[in-house]
Amino acid sequence: SSNTGLLFGRQQGLRWEINPSVAYQLRPRTTIAALYDRTTERIIGQTSAFEDIGRFTVTRQKTPRTSFGMGYSVRHFINGDETHTSNAVLFGSTYALTPPVTFQIMAGPRLSSRQTLEPDISATFARRQANGIGYAIDVWRGESIILGVTGPVEVLSATSGLTWPIRRTVEMGVRGGLFDSTTLSQGKARVYHAEAVAAWSPRGP
Repeated sequence: SSNTGLLFGRQQGLRWEINPSVAYQLRPRTTIAALYDRTTERIIGQTSAFEDIGRFTVTRQKTPRTSFGMGYSVRHFINGDETHTSNAVLFGSTYALTPPVTFQIMAGPRLSSRQTLEPDISATFARRQANGIGYAIDVWRGESIILGVTGPVEVLSATSGLTWPIRRTVEMGVRGGLFDSTTLSQGKARVYHAEAVAAWSPRGP
C-alpha cells in the first residue's frame, strides 16, 4: 500500500521500497508466512525517513471457503536521530463467497509509537478473475511514513478500484481513495486520490 500527504509548492522527492516475503505450507491446511518491508523516502535536500516492517503469520484452512489466522507485526521508524516503534497482534479470517469473490480481514490491538493502544485493521472485499471484470474495496488503519512529514503517521485509508479486460492481453482500470492522516506534531490532513491504470501481459492473464 502507498500513502500520500500534502505539500505546498513543487518539490522533488525520492522513494525506494523492497518487500521480500516467504510462505511455507507446514501441513496440508496450515501455512506460515513471513514478510519484511524496508521503505526509504526523502525530499531532495532533506533528511531521509525509514520504515522497517516485520510480519509473521500462521494461517489454518478450516473449510474449502474459510481460513483463520493470527500474526505479529512490528514497525520501526527512523527520522534523523528520532526513532519510534509500534507492535501489533493480529487476528484474521478469509472467506470466499464464490471462487473469484473473497472477503479478508486482519485486525488487532497495536501499541503505537505514541505509546497508546490503537486498532490495527486491514480489510478487503474483492473480485479477481482472469478475463473478467474485477473490483476491490480496501480499508486500512495503521502507522506509516509520509513524504515530507516528520515522524510516523497514523493513517486511515479507504480505497476502491475497478478493472475490466479490453482484450485477452490488455486490462484497464480506475481507482480512487481517501486518506486521513494524523502526525506527531504537524496536525491532520485529508487527501483524495484518483488514478487510471492500464496493464499489458505478453501471454495473457
